[in-house]
Amino acid sequence: MLSNIKFFEEKNYVFLFLFFPLTLFIGIAVAEVLATISIFYYLLNSKNKINELKDIKIIFLLFLSFYFAFNALIQINDSLKYSPLFFFRFVLFSLSTAFIFNLINKKNETNFNNRFFNTIIFFTTIILIDSVIQFILGQNILGYEIIGNRISGFFKEELILGSFLIRILPILIYLIIFFNYDLKKNYFFFLSFFILYFFSIYISAGRTSFTMMLIFTLLSIIFIKKLRKILLHCLFFLTIIIITISFFELGKTNPSNRLFVKTFNQFTNQIFEKKKLSPAGILEIDTESPKNKEDILKNIKIFSFNHQGHIQLAYELYKKNKIFGVGPRGFRYYCKSVNFDPEIGVCSTHPHNYLIQILSETGLIGVSLYCFAFLFVLFKIFNCLTLNVSSNKKNEFLILSFGLIIYFFPFLPSGNFFNNWLSLLNFYLIGIYFFSYKRIFQL
Repeated sequence: MLSNIKFFEEKNYVFLFLFFPLTLFIGIAVAEVLATISIFYYLLNSKNKINELKDIKIIFLLFLSFYFAFNALIQINDSLKYSPLFFFRFVLFSLSTAFIFNLINKKNETNFNNRFFNTIIFFTTIILIDSVIQFILGQNILGYEIIGNRISGFFKEELILGSFLIRILPILIYLIIFFNYDLKKNYFFFLSFFILYFFSIYISAGRTSFTMMLIFTLLSIIFIKKLRKILLHCLFFLTIIIITISFFELGKTNPSNRLFVKTFNQFTNQIFEKKKLSPAGILEIDTESPKNKEDILKNIKIFSFNHQGHIQLAYELYKKNKIFGVGPRGFRYYCKSVNFDPEIGVCSTHPHNYLIQILSETGLIGVSLYCFAFLFVLFKIFNCLTLNVSSNKKNEFLILSFGLIIYFFPFLPSGNFFNNWLSLLNFYLIGIYFFSYKRIFQL
C-alpha cells in the first residue's frame, strides 16, 4: 500500500516538473518555487548525488557560480542587491532535472509519456493560437492588447514571447525524439504545429529569437535526418506566409518591418544620431540620413546605435579590471552610480550580449570559462557523430546541444546573463543535456 502511494506521489511530481518551462509564463515566482522543490526532491531521493557532485562538468559549473558570487561580494558595494550569491542553486537545479529525466527513462511508461506529451502540446498550442489571435484582432483571449507594435500574448506588458518560444523549442523537439513519436505517422499534425510555432516566433518580432530559430532549424536540418523533411517544409510554408502577410498588410502589426527593414537600418545606421552640445551646454541629438554608399559604410553599427553604445561602455568597464571585471551585474551597478560621458557609451541594465557582459563583469577569467564551455559543447557534437550508438540517442543529444548553442550564442544580442528567468530555462536545458550526455558518453 505504502509503495503504491509513493509511486503515485512520484509520478504526479514528475508530471508537474515536466511542465516547468510552461510555469514561466505564469510567473517567475511559481517557477522559482517549483525549482526549489525539485532541488529538495533530488537531495532527498538521489542515491548518487555524491558521485554526481564529483563529475568534472558539475565541478566546473559550481566553480563558475562561486566565482561569480565572491567576485561580486568583493567588488560591488551593494552586493546583496546586485550579486548572484545563490547562483549555485541553478547547478543543483540542473542536477535535479537530470535526476527526474532518469526516473522517466527507468519507468518508461507509454501511457504516462503520451498523457504528458499530449498535455504539454495542448497548452503550448493555446499559447500559439492566442498569439495569432492577438496579431489578427489586436488583443488576445484575455483582452491583453498589443504593446508597442509587438505581440506579447499571455506575457502582457513583457515582450518576451519570442524568447520563451525559442527557448522551449529544443525541449519540445527533444521530447518528441525521447518519447519516440513517429514523425511519419503524425507528419501532418507536427507539420501544422511547427508552422504555427515558427509563425508565432515571427509575429512576436523578436529579432534575436527569430535569428536563433533560423540557426537552430538549419543545424537540425543539416545534422538530423529524421527532422530534415518536416523542418524544410516548415521553413518553406513560413516563407510563403511571411510574403503573403507582408504583401497584403495583414494583421495589426508589421513584424517584417522590425525584423528586416529596421534591422538593416540599424546595422547600416541609415537614420543615425549626431550628438552635440548647444551653446548653452545642453546635449542635443540630431538625426540625419546618409547621403551615399560611403556614408553608410562609415556608419555601420554593431547591431544598432544603442547596442554598440552598450558594448563601448562595457569595454570601458572591462579596462578598469581586465582580470576579474567589475563584478557580476556590475554594468548595471556602475550605470546607476556613475555619470558617464555620452561619447563613451550607452547605459542600461546590462550590455545586451552574453560575451560582452561576461567580459566586462567577470573579466578574462570569466570569459575564458565561458568560451571553454561553449567550445566543449561544439567538440562533443562532433564527438557524438563518430560514436556507435543508436540514432535516437544521437538525435536527442544533438538537439540539446543545438539548444545550448543558440541559448549562449556569443554573437547575438541577448538578455541579462544573470537574470533568474533566463537562468532557470538555461539550467533546465543543461540538466536534460547532462542526462543525455550520460546516456551517450558514460554507458
